[in-house]
Amino acid sequence: MGCRPVLYADGGTDDAEVSTLREAADAMPFEAWAAFNDLIFQLHRGNVFDDKVIRLEGGGIRFECGQAARWAQFLALVDQEREHLSIDHPATLDAGCWQGTLLCELLQRGHRAGGCDIAGGMEPIIEERVSWLKPEDRGRYLGFRAGPLHEVLPVLEPFDIVCCQETLEHVPTRLLQPTCDALLDATRGTLLTTTPWDDGWSMHLHAFTEQDLRRLLHDDDPGLRVECLVPPAFGNYTTMRVQKL
Repeated sequence: MGCRPVLYADGGTDDAEVSTLREAADAMPFEAWAAFNDLIFQLHRGNVFDDKVIRLEGGGIRFECGQAARWAQFLALVDQEREHLSIDHPATLDAGCWQGTLLCELLQRGHRAGGCDIAGGMEPIIEERVSWLKPEDRGRYLGFRAGPLHEVLPVLEPFDIVCCQETLEHVPTRLLQPTCDALLDATRGTLLTTTPWDDGWSMHLHAFTEQDLRRLLHDDDPGLRVECLVPPAFGNYTTMRVQKL
């Protein structure tokens, strides 16, 4: 697919090491991959909307600003899609919802929202966060499903909007196309997805170009409108919108 290596070990790694790491990720059983994600994601807890994000690099941890701006811009895009669809309370899925930050924000904005993630350990965190919301917002919560996206999404009813924010870069290569196909099948309206193309985060398996994402999202399908949106706040993040015609 032309995706550049972005895995690092001890401050850097050569192409052979990257290949070995990526092959290991591809061969890892789902249970091990989910446990690994649970461990990593626990490090991030509470570091989203305070404009910080933990990055693992060189065996250490550093903080980098800009995450809150990207999330705010993404929420603005979701609001635009709700207006486009003319639905007051759209059914919206946060695919790769992590600890439910975006999910809870969607509920507070009037969406009927649910989430799914391979990291099943996030469920109690999400449930706790939802419990803090106002009763009317909690009442719109559609629940959480744990598992790989390509397995979970086909068993769910289609959504008006599917959000997949900063998730595809964590998907093993052999599952990229099945995952993107499942994301497209899961929406009857719009898919919004963002993914970094050059941020050097050591936990990412891929750095996608716009062309990579267009191929994965079936840009040649006459029933889809595939657009690349690059708001300034996203910096080195590629943002794609797919609307069903």
